[in-house]
Amino acid sequence: MSSASVMFHDADYTASDAELFLKFRIYNGLGGATLLLNVIIIFVIVTDTFLKRKMVLYIFLAAADAINGIAYVVSGIGRNYVVTHDEHLLQVSVWDCMTKKPWPVLLFIGADLPVFTNVLLALELAIAAFQPALYRRYWRLNKKIAFGIVGWLVCGVWVAMAFVSARYSKSRTSLLCSVINSAGVEFGSVNFFAMAVFNTLSILVVCRVYLITRNLNALNKNELLRQKVLLAIEFISLFQIGIPSILLVIDMWGVIRLSFFATECLYIIYGSSGIWKILVYLLFRHDFRSHFFRLLRIKRFMPEGGAWKSEISRSKVSAWATVRQANARSDEHGGFLRRICIFKKKGRTLRNTAPLSSEQE
Repeated sequence: MSSASVMFHDADYTASDAELFLKFRIYNGLGGATLLLNVIIIFVIVTDTFLKRKMVLYIFLAAADAINGIAYVVSGIGRNYVVTHDEHLLQVSVWDCMTKKPWPVLLFIGADLPVFTNVLLALELAIAAFQPALYRRYWRLNKKIAFGIVGWLVCGVWVAMAFVSARYSKSRTSLLCSVINSAGVEFGSVNFFAMAVFNTLSILVVCRVYLITRNLNALNKNELLRQKVLLAIEFISLFQIGIPSILLVIDMWGVIRLSFFATECLYIIYGSSGIWKILVYLLFRHDFRSHFFRLLRIKRFMPEGGAWKSEISRSKVSAWATVRQANARSDEHGGFLRRICIFKKKGRTLRNTAPLSSEQE
């Protein structure tokens, strides 16, 4: 065993086989629940034209969380196999972990991709609030999809850096290949610390946008509620991703000593970050909730008239209704010209609405 592997703390070495088997069962259950719930989120969004257009980045976020669920399931099954064959105390290079075991790479993607997507959600909200004209003109469906793909590309580069680090690292770890050790302790520390920083930056951006738009009274109640949804996602992510990441890093470097139970609680908290989002959507997004219950054929929780629409869409409908009423009172010869004048006036009012929420077009 090299000196590099002795100086870093790994709680798995102090655990009994029974504790490890319990840990893997929890991972399997946690991963399965995360995968199922996020597949439901994706299905609800993509089966509604309105939601599919407005919640593009939330589809990417749910897909990222689903990958994290798959990673936990694969990790639980694979590590259970290692312990069953009594190989979990064997020392291997971190390069072997990255290239011969499937779960380290999946865990890197599943842990980092949701964070990168949260950053994109915060940036989209900032663009919509501070550059409404630019957002209204260019931010169409194809731009939102391209923006979401950027997060996956950044994550791909990040994982490539993990492979490079593992290739040149002299660190060794157990065959259980925990995610924080699998690419070398140096990269593991940087990775977990960076995810905490990115998460904090996302929260600061969303808080700034929310406070400004609330003080200006620029958005209606429903749009502010949607901002609160993103704010809740970012804050809970801080407690489930940011804080556990920092604690795991300082434990690995020996600044503190966490027990096996405490370490696994942090990993479970980290892994459960994708479970509760469906509850946030159901509680605070009327449009998501109405379509969800429509799919379940439960009419009790659905608003009258079907799914909720954005304020811009409702304003357009209201403007057109006003035009129709005015035209009905007009005489036969002047009705057409009066309709044009009123509709143009309404159109200017709609175009000058600012700032936007990140889901308005």
